[in-house]
Amino acid sequence: MTTKMKMKIKIKIKMAWREPQPGTSGVKPIRIAYVRSLGQVKKQPQFAGFPLKTVTRYGTIASAFGATAGIFAVFFFGEVPRVRKDILMNIPVIGGYWERSIPPEDNVSTSDIRCLLAHPMIII
Repeated sequence: MTTKMKMKIKIKIKMAWREPQPGTSGVKPIRIAYVRSLGQVKKQPQFAGFPLKTVTRYGTIASAFGATAGIFAVFFFGEVPRVRKDILMNIPVIGGYWERSIPPEDNVSTSDIRCLLAHPMIII
């Protein structure tokens, strides 16, 4: 062995083991930093400081709540005549759902109204 190789071996031994400190027993190994065997760690993609997985999960929940609130609003305000006529009846596929027409048998003619006014009925 050459002296250069002996020096390398001594340096490696000194790096791996420390001399015992006063008041301790034996030689302890130096703590060596952990090296991953799988390679480097990849950075996680983020959106506004939140991980993409979290944003996806919360976005799905928020969209479900938003769709539910939208459907509720459509049916809640569907009975308001102005909203029904201006907005809901203009939806292409389901606009006919909100059409409110009076059946012919429920129509009251003017002669019927005059007759009712001439002969008032008492309802108990």
